[in-house]
Amino acid sequence: MKKYLHLGYPKNFSTSLQRNFFSEHPDIYHLGIGIDSNIGYIDNLSSALFEVYLKSAKGFKYEEQYPKLKSHIEHHYNEAIKQGKKCFGASSEHFSFGFTYESLDFKTKILRAIDLFGKDDLNVILVIRNQIDLIKSLYRESVRVGLPGSFSEFIYNLYKFQDRNYLYDFRYDLVYSCLSDYLPKENIHFLIFEDLRDENKQMVKNNNKVSLINKMSIILDVDYLDVDFQHFNEALNDKEILVKSELNKSNRHDLGREMLFSAEIHRQKEYFVNDLGLNEPDELMFQDVITKRKLIKQSKESKGNEESKLSYDCDSIIAEKLIQFYTEGNYNLSELLNVSLPKCYFEMNF
Repeated sequence: MKKYLHLGYPKNFSTSLQRNFFSEHPDIYHLGIGIDSNIGYIDNLSSALFEVYLKSAKGFKYEEQYPKLKSHIEHHYNEAIKQGKKCFGASSEHFSFGFTYESLDFKTKILRAIDLFGKDDLNVILVIRNQIDLIKSLYRESVRVGLPGSFSEFIYNLYKFQDRNYLYDFRYDLVYSCLSDYLPKENIHFLIFEDLRDENKQMVKNNNKVSLINKMSIILDVDYLDVDFQHFNEALNDKEILVKSELNKSNRHDLGREMLFSAEIHRQKEYFVNDLGLNEPDELMFQDVITKRKLIKQSKESKGNEESKLSYDCDSIIAEKLIQFYTEGNYNLSELLNVSLPKCYFEMNF
């Protein structure tokens, strides 16, 4: 039976794949995310496994829990066999990048996952996107999740704190080389975002099949699933991003909180309750979500100019360094994969 880890990247169809494909396909035994909700897992321990132990837990804590986690994966794998499933695995874009400073580095996360799942017949899947477009999209998502300030400030800090953030996570050549140290190259699958969505933001189809779903089905050796490919994450327009980035300054939540506080803390609820025995009320556990939704509502209702355009202007020297950094990596990746990447991977701009 094939095993899979869909690693992301973020803003690259991840939630839609989790909700519409992995969790819905009758031949896939899916641990999560995407079961019944955008953050749903098959059970509480699987939630803690992916949201804490494979995401942020330091060594001593992870080693303490390792036997339980290993046994849990083996239990579900055996259950998948009993049910006659064709493949078994999980999906989390937080494997591919560290959204917050508390996140573990890529190599640590992937080594833990390979150890837990076993490397035999383990396939890893990533959907990549040209890095500057991805960074712009992540700025918008970060504002939605509490980040205050302008895009220029965001880029400055991304460059300044590159030793601890996700700047290097988007060097796809380094990620591929790391994976190929531990897995057969034929089990490493890089799909290209720009080949899967057209200029009108519509999913590319071939022979009436959504290309992304068809490619995933081939990788996992399952039948094509004709799904209603929906989008589950609400996108804010330029005016709403501008308004919310200002509101975030005086209403700190998630990414706007102090470093010693965890962002998206509601995703860790099952860990707090079942592993630590902290039965905090939902009002406390979901206070950031409540604040976020309130501010998004205010942003939508704001009387600001609906024609407002978000500026992607930033420090020109830093911008050039980032473009050079990623372009160099993309040339390397093209050679490693022996594929011709789209032109936008080599002609990036802010």
